[in-house]
Amino acid sequence: MTTLDIVYSAQDEAERVRFTISKLPWYEENGYKVDLPIGVDGGSSESEVEQKTTEQYSEGEYETAASFLQTAWQDFLPRFDDVINQKVLSVSDSYTVKLTMYGTGGSYYPDKNLIVLKFRNKTPGQMLGTIVHEITHISIHSLIEEFKVSHWRKERLVDLILEHYFPGLKPPQKITEDVQIVDDSFRQNFPDLRKLISGLSG
Repeated sequence: MTTLDIVYSAQDEAERVRFTISKLPWYEENGYKVDLPIGVDGGSSESEVEQKTTEQYSEGEYETAASFLQTAWQDFLPRFDDVINQKVLSVSDSYTVKLTMYGTGGSYYPDKNLIVLKFRNKTPGQMLGTIVHEITHISIHSLIEEFKVSHWRKERLVDLILEHYFPGLKPPQKITEDVQIVDDSFRQNFPDLRKLISGLSG
């Protein structure tokens, strides 16, 4: 059984905002929309980020989101375990989930089994979809790195895996880049992930 350790703090939020600002050019280039605290933008100083983020931090909102997410996760676990027992995806016993109001919808850090989840304006079901999306990223990360798969090919592959195992859980992303090679390799090679991903280099 996979458990979620859900954490949050004003300090974590300030760190998230600083990280988001550092990646703004990349996010804009790739069409990502990001949230920042009111009064913060790409030109904000470290002290401004700290001040504005702390002023707008309301712990009760995070507590409520954490409670909703844990309940949704427990309800979802039997379905999740059925998939994991097929031993196609390599999943850890636990993940740390940092709740945030800022940045993109979700981020993952495979070396720490850490997921950062933006919960603002999200239903428990939508939060759950993002969590499973990021867990899938972590589970295939070593192969993605080994075969040097590009960002949008990687994203398309995660979408296809989720559609296969958890239809309806999370809508696929709108990808403008040509990623047909991913669909072709998935159709031909899934569930052999090594063979599938080895053909996606680039």
